[in-house]
Amino acid sequence: MGEGNEDGFTLIEILVALAIAAVVIVSAYTLLFTVKKGTAGLYEKMREKEQAFGLLSMIRKEVESIYYARDREYTGIKIEEKDFYGKPASRLTFTCFFRDGIKVISYAVVEDNDGRLNLIKTIADVIKGGKPIRITVLKDIEGFSAQVLDEGYDRVYDSAKLRKVPKDVKISLLLKGDKGGEAFSQICSLMLNDEQ
Repeated sequence: MGEGNEDGFTLIEILVALAIAAVVIVSAYTLLFTVKKGTAGLYEKMREKEQAFGLLSMIRKEVESIYYARDREYTGIKIEEKDFYGKPASRLTFTCFFRDGIKVISYAVVEDNDGRLNLIKTIADVIKGGKPIRITVLKDIEGFSAQVLDEGYDRVYDSAKLRKVPKDVKISLLLKGDKGGEAFSQICSLMLNDEQ
């Protein structure tokens, strides 16, 4: 054998280098896709939380713009308590000043054909009448509850029967998640005087 063969790599050395490079590249791609998938899941959870917080803020603003008159039975607030397999499913109905007039708005949990719970908003026009508008505002939730925080009341309330509105109402939304879900709540303070 001549001296010229000593300058290059042997076939075995090249194959070992290629195998090591392949292992490093496959590991890097696996890490990259795992991080990308985890980041996408994290962004999805953040989006769901933002959506839940935004929805609760909207409901709070609507409830705080409540319209109540003792001589009009359709006005005020009504809270009914139900549950779906142990999950809270309140129905919150109230009359408020809406974009283009006085509306009766209702939020309720409804089970769809796949067994998922969805939060449904129904809007009925008090003045014009007509068919109520029904909108799915949040899909696949764990639960929704409303409760009066005033002393002596809890999860059932009807201002038409009690002839008054509560001072504070807590609305809660339970999203699906690890360990039974994640709860978001807001307090609605109704600023009506007792003469109404």
